[in-house]
Amino acid sequence: MASIVLDQGIEETKELTPQQERALQAILDRIEEEEERVRGISKSPTGRVRGKYAHLQTSSEEFAARKREDLDFEEHS
Repeated sequence: MASIVLDQGIEETKELTPQQERALQAILDRIEEEEERVRGISKSPTGRVRGKYAHLQTSSEEFAARKREDLDFEEHS
């Protein structure tokens, strides 16, 4: 079903005037910018990586283990 709707949408875009194409592209660009803003993705390459993995969280046990390793390292330095 989704494939049929997509195919219909593609066919309809082929009939757009150049002015309608520009308007559609502007709308799609704004949607993409808003999605990036909501996900916290900046235009920089490093921002894209951080944004891409922003939803991943580590467990509190993993965080505590890393902190212990950091403290041990600082104590032995």
